Amino acid sequence: MRRSLEVLAVLVILGVLGVLAAAPAGSQLRIAGSQEPTDHIWYGVGALVPSRQESRNFSEVVLCMQGDGAATITGVHFREGDGLVIDDFGVREYTHRASGIGVDVTKGTLTSAGFTRTAVTAACDEADRATYFGYTLRLTSDRGWGRWMVLDYAIGERVGQLVIPGEMAMCVGTDSSGCRPPDEPLT
Repeated sequence: MRRSLEVLAVLVILGVLGVLAAAPAGSQLRIAGSQEPTDHIWYGVGALVPSRQESRNFSEVVLCMQGDGAATITGVHFREGDGLVIDDFGVREYTHRASGIGVDVTKGTLTSAGFTRTAVTAACDEADRATYFGYTLRLTSDRGWGRWMVLDYAIGERVGQLVIPGEMAMCVGTDSSGCRPPDEPLT
């Protein structure tokens, strides 16, 4: 019995060391080329839709790995927002020689555009690969907005968050004049 417990203890220790080796402490998901963290909004995205049932796909952020390992995005949400939700998300790797990098925002799904829930493995200093993050926005009211998109991710057993400093707005109709987030962040 004692020998079995000793063997079990060694296996547990080896398992823990294996998890730690698979998820280096300094590794993290990053926005390619960024000087994170930031406290200001970098960009904004807006869209008009004919009805609440319409959704829109976007892909304008390139992600990369700082350090070793692979990051799997496990969830996405807005830190601030109202009336706008993220229905789907995924990543797609491109070589820098590829063309047609964006997602067609007028039709299709992220899956039909080649975006999947696979891990981000491209290193931040890698010159020949890029991993684009794509997401689908949907309204829950006639006007919606979101700010500070938060990506939850895992590297092995370690979890983290990456905040994309952007604003998104989507509205039903044809008039874009009032389709934007509030001027001041919520507190």
